Amino acid sequence: MLALYERRSLTKAAESLGITQAALSKWLDRIEADLGMRLCIRARSGLELTEAGKLYLDGSKRMIEIRNRTYHQLSYLSGKETVRLRVAGTPAGGAGLFSKLFKPFTTRFPYTTLTFSESYNKEALRLVLEGKADLAIGSLLGPSPEGLHTTVIAEKELVILVPEGFPYYYDGSAVKPGDRLPSLSLQELSGIPLVFPSPEVSFHDTLSELFSEAGTEPDIIYQSSSTKALHDMTAGGNGIGFLSRDMTSPEDPVAPYSFSPPLHYHTVVCCREGDEEREDIAYLISLASREGGRA
Repeated sequence: MLALYERRSLTKAAESLGITQAALSKWLDRIEADLGMRLCIRARSGLELTEAGKLYLDGSKRMIEIRNRTYHQLSYLSGKETVRLRVAGTPAGGAGLFSKLFKPFTTRFPYTTLTFSESYNKEALRLVLEGKADLAIGSLLGPSPEGLHTTVIAEKELVILVPEGFPYYYDGSAVKPGDRLPSLSLQELSGIPLVFPSPEVSFHDTLSELFSEAGTEPDIIYQSSSTKALHDMTAGGNGIGFLSRDMTSPEDPVAPYSFSPPLHYHTVVCCREGDEEREDIAYLISLASREGGRA
């Protein structure tokens, strides 16, 4: 019932539950027949709950909470060791995505304790490879490290952001998300102050290589592993920055440029090869793929 409410679609709800649409439809028909009233109706926006459906949903949520508390208490009484699933990820994107996965995952796996530790991309991947984390949420600009199973959940464009008052600035307030951006070569940035990602950030190495190939040395005045800090320094007019295109808005006093050719990187979830077959990890990856695709 919770899946139907969240997904507003029999197909999507069944997919999130790992069952067929026919099985879910049969379950719903049986419940409605037993109650003698409709719980869901089809609308243009998708499935909508009737008043009876909202009441049934409220009871379902309370039953899930009671079940989870009971399972944990029984686990404690029996001395049974709780399974722990450790997730590592960045303080911004990784932590934000994890917060959306926590409730649906723990509802499905009440005996599993899901934990999160903040780690930047390279560190998160290393923790998984060393067996100190089970899953990493981060980004990759290039091939997946050997020994990891990688699932791409979103693709993003890395862009050059020129703040107001700098050479090559233009009014970018009218630029829409799907618009094609003008390009800017790295040679043109020679001698201009840059806001640069630190080595912990996934695209640091690629940026450094591109500057080297262009035959120019970046004039770095600020370096950080925090994408928010990089954004704030750039938007504050301190130097030209490099960030994901979706991190900017028309309100920011910056002019976005594409690399030539455009440069894309991927938001990913990674586990050790073979672990993707585990039921709990496979479900967590499916949740991350769905939520990452929405973002």
